[in-house]
Amino acid sequence: MCLDKVDEVTKEYTEGYKIFVVNQGGKTVSPELFMVHKRFNLHQWIEDPNCGERIYYDEYTNHYKSGFHFFVNLKDAYAWMGDSNIDCEVFKIKVRNIVASGKQRLYGDFNSRDVEVGVAKEMYIEKELT
Repeated sequence: MCLDKVDEVTKEYTEGYKIFVVNQGGKTVSPELFMVHKRFNLHQWIEDPNCGERIYYDEYTNHYKSGFHFFVNLKDAYAWMGDSNIDCEVFKIKVRNIVASGKQRLYGDFNSRDVEVGVAKEMYIEKELT
């Protein structure tokens, strides 16, 4: 999950939706696709240790700071999950210290569109929604 377009002024979000692979009978989760080896506990604030590294987009001419990517809208998280070949679930998260916001292209069989996403330095994994 990467931004295709970055907002000039970063939006301040406080919550969002993220897709995780559930481990150990629901005791821990791992981010879908990226860092699947990393496991996070639920119900605690987690800081991205790599936050601040550059992620390049737009043919590698522009960049934004790395962090935990999340969907702003629940329906977009479900749409993304529908294209995944990994057994995963959508979770509601709280976020703080937003480092970037913008749009990501969501590709689907019939409905390709840009969706709102954010990037946060910290997240709190609240609850599974699926």
